[in-house]
Amino acid sequence: MPIKPIAPFLWLKSEAEQAAKFYVSLFPKSKIVKITRYGDAGPGPKGEVMVVDFKLNGQTFIALNGNTYHPMSPSVSLFVTCKTQAEVNTLWKKILKKGGRTLACGWITDPYGITFQIVPDGIMELIAKPAGMTAMMHQIKLDINEIRRKVQAADQAEKAAKKAAAKPAKKTPGAGVSKTKLKSVSSGPYADGCPAGHLASSRTTLESRRTTKPIGA
Repeated sequence: MPIKPIAPFLWLKSEAEQAAKFYVSLFPKSKIVKITRYGDAGPGPKGEVMVVDFKLNGQTFIALNGNTYHPMSPSVSLFVTCKTQAEVNTLWKKILKKGGRTLACGWITDPYGITFQIVPDGIMELIAKPAGMTAMMHQIKLDINEIRRKVQAADQAEKAAKKAAAKPAKKTPGAGVSKTKLKSVSSGPYADGCPAGHLASSRTTLESRRTTKPIGA
């Protein structure tokens, strides 16, 4: 059996109509569809708004005046993908101006307690990379241009490092000569130690002989 489209249902205390009008002002293809009021049967005061049906960018929403307060939580949020950074900036500014409260990483809560994620298109591909995720985690309002710059810089640094690692190590001038001389010495008459040690020992012996006085002199 076909199921009708699923609509988010927002429980507010008494601000359903005000909230719906605010949301409609934020997005294109949005409108108030229907307002239903309490009647003789209550439970709210007769004539007051009970439910507001409205559409945001074609998506149906329902807001209820429940006359009791149930706190909202960022654990459920409205994910809004913007085509440009300018759209992100505009929505962010409008919600703040109305009395919204910023969280982090593109999350912002409006004055009615509903949390939005205002996200630039393409962000998910960028934060799949470590540099993109790190950049996003330091932002409150998302700036995709800054995140993209960080990712590009990290990619360039990685390429440069790989290129440098692929180059053969440069030989130190004269290194081959030193090895040859050392090998020649090692196989010569001083194979048991440093030639300088033998020369120093020989000189010490000669000096000792020259300075030793004959017995009885």
